Amino acid sequence: MIRSSDPARQNSDWPTDVPGQVSRILVDLFELDQDAVTPDARLREDLKLDSLDGVDLVVALEKHFKCLVEEDMVKKLRTVGEIHAYVVARLASRSS
Repeated sequence: MIRSSDPARQNSDWPTDVPGQVSRILVDLFELDQDAVTPDARLREDLKLDSLDGVDLVVALEKHFKCLVEEDMVKKLRTVGEIHAYVVARLASRSS
């Protein structure tokens, strides 16, 4: 089940680091257990996310970070840690 609004606007204790924000988006968007969303957590096997969830995640990341997220690239990412690294790299390339 997904929530429709940007989770960052719902909560004042929002993380300031990018990996923390990505994890929080996953937790809020898909109503996951926060303890399960670790860098080593596999999206399909551990978090039970499917390809449609991947599309929802792309939209949420683009909306939150205000940057283009390449859907084809995200399809290749398998773990939460890989998503963290991808978003950090996208933001770094945007600011350079």
